[in-house]
Amino acid sequence: MSRTLLLVTPSFIARGDFDAQGRLAAVAQSVPHANVTDAASLTLAALALLKAAPRRVWVLTTAAVTAVIETTPGRLQGLDEGELASALAYEAEALTGLPAMSSQTSARHLPSEHAGSESWWVTQISQRVRGEIESEITQRRARLEGIAHPGGLLPQGSGREGLELWHDLLFMHRPAGFDILPVDESASLEALMSRFPPASNQQQRWILTTMHAMALTDVECHSLHDDTMLRGWLVAAHQILTAQTPAVPVLLPPVQPMSAVSRAWLSVAAAAGVLMLCAGHWWLAEQRLQSAQAEIKTLTLIAKQRDELQTLSAEMGKVRADLNAARLHQAQALRGFGAMLAAVADLRPEGLLVRALKEPGSASPGGSSLRHHGTEAVISGICLKQALAAEFSNALGSQLAPHGWSVRPARTTARLVGNTPVWDFEIPLRLDGGSKTTSTAQAASQP
Repeated sequence: MSRTLLLVTPSFIARGDFDAQGRLAAVAQSVPHANVTDAASLTLAALALLKAAPRRVWVLTTAAVTAVIETTPGRLQGLDEGELASALAYEAEALTGLPAMSSQTSARHLPSEHAGSESWWVTQISQRVRGEIESEITQRRARLEGIAHPGGLLPQGSGREGLELWHDLLFMHRPAGFDILPVDESASLEALMSRFPPASNQQQRWILTTMHAMALTDVECHSLHDDTMLRGWLVAAHQILTAQTPAVPVLLPPVQPMSAVSRAWLSVAAAAGVLMLCAGHWWLAEQRLQSAQAEIKTLTLIAKQRDELQTLSAEMGKVRADLNAARLHQAQALRGFGAMLAAVADLRPEGLLVRALKEPGSASPGGSSLRHHGTEAVISGICLKQALAAEFSNALGSQLAPHGWSVRPARTTARLVGNTPVWDFEIPLRLDGGSKTTSTAQAASQP
């Protein structure tokens, strides 16, 4: 399937369309208007460079913040991909300025230049900016494949020292390692080259930039304004991004949560299924009752079969009573758990994350399953303040009491994530049978 690569920077935008075989089919570039500065508008301008409708889109943008983080060896060992991204987001917060809780993070391990440390290449983007970029793409009936920073996609070649200048970041490629440094975006190329002299004068360095090419002493200057250079860079970027394991940190679109409309339709479908099941049981019961009544009429004059008719009548009464009890219980459970899920979604305060809804005695809060057993459940998660858990449990208790739920006070446990204190919490709940909802339903079911 065809793909589109967008290069989005404040001073240069480009679009490359690739066919299903991965061949570069069309390229366009431009300098955006000075009034177009936000990432969403720049993405829209890059999409408009070619008339062909995009299908699957990769966005390489300097709106994504990237840095190299040093950590203690083995500190992040044993973490899965999600836990690793979360841990590195807190580590990178001081360098990138993006809050870990409101950003998306991806990382790749780098060979360390220093003994006693581990190097991680971390890329982050604000959830708000990512959502704006994705919205511009989906409005054109395309799908966002991923977001990455454009730095680090050009091969070094022959072990030579090289630089990549992307807006306010400088990527330094050296035979011994790789680093990312902040720079003044208004500085000239001559000033940057003098500020960062080569480690060795034996080989000529190269620099990749979105500025127009210029003659520099002892520096091979590559500008993406050159069509041949841009095509080669887009092909190299496409190969890296479409690899099974990309060599650069890639921010993949998160799995979208179920919308309110979808949840409503799912609830309607579940209720309809329960009603159909109850109707089927009722129909079978009525059929059996009618058959029994016809048999009673036939056997009224036969004394020896009177006991059998009485037994059959008693069984039908029990079936009908069981059916009514099952219908009331199912209706109560649906209303109770529906109200509980809606309250969890509506009342969750800022700074508190619900990580699991599980049965009592199941796995720790790190699990991702959604389970319940009988009429008891436990809500678990993590919060930035201990008072948030108590506030959340009190709000749940107030709202869920009319629905028959008893909410116990939150149990909290403090711990440190990096240098940040957080609290794990658990809130036990129990669905009682004496609620106003249950009483109303029982009254309505009586003839």
